[in-house]
Amino acid sequence: MNDIVWLVSYPRSGNTWLRFLIANIQHPETDVNYRSIDELVPDWHQKDHKWQPDESFDWSPVAIKSHWIYVPNYDKVIYLYRDPRDVVLSCYHFSQGDWDIRFEGTFDEYLRKVFILGGRYGRWDRHVYFWASGKSGIPFILIKYEDLWQHLYREVKRIIDFLGIKVRSATEVQAAIDKSDFNELEKIRARDGVHPKKKGLRGRPGGWRENLTEKQKDLIWEKFGKTMEKLGYSKGGIK
Repeated sequence: MNDIVWLVSYPRSGNTWLRFLIANIQHPETDVNYRSIDELVPDWHQKDHKWQPDESFDWSPVAIKSHWIYVPNYDKVIYLYRDPRDVVLSCYHFSQGDWDIRFEGTFDEYLRKVFILGGRYGRWDRHVYFWASGKSGIPFILIKYEDLWQHLYREVKRIIDFLGIKVRSATEVQAAIDKSDFNELEKIRARDGVHPKKKGLRGRPGGWRENLTEKQKDLIWEKFGKTMEKLGYSKGGIK
């Protein structure tokens, strides 16, 4: 049976970007796009995907996306986390896309009634702290979204080492990074006609500074500040 590595994160923390990076590293000759990604790095939450843990793949390890904080299947985990102030903005804008079920309310209502109380996947701080505390008993690495953005090659190398993927050269790693660039992913999405009306913010960290009111910033810090500090965030940004 193939080795399985789970890509776990709270929603809107950069998991799709991570999936493309891994797919482009493992399958350098493949056209990795928004349709093939679900075959190359399956999504546990896709209703129409028939993937099962005992399914045969032609490569190993197989990376699987999940937003659940923990399921018994987890035996090796890459946990990706992101500043919750950017996460909540991305979650809200995503909820305003052209979906069958949308959040019908203001951002402030979403922040207070969904994000802080905890939606389908629970509260952000509990989700992240479960893994950051190191008490899971499962082999894992933590990847900070902001580090992935600022030190991409270094963090990708950490991921490659954890996965045990053999790469021939630094050039091969850089090629996978280039193919997974945000601008390239936007071109691919437009080409394939996938989620053409999906709303969201750009991937650059720190958008919360201009998009949150002081009251909203204070509320998030009041609720999640202790956990945020442990992860290297400060009330004004990153330490």
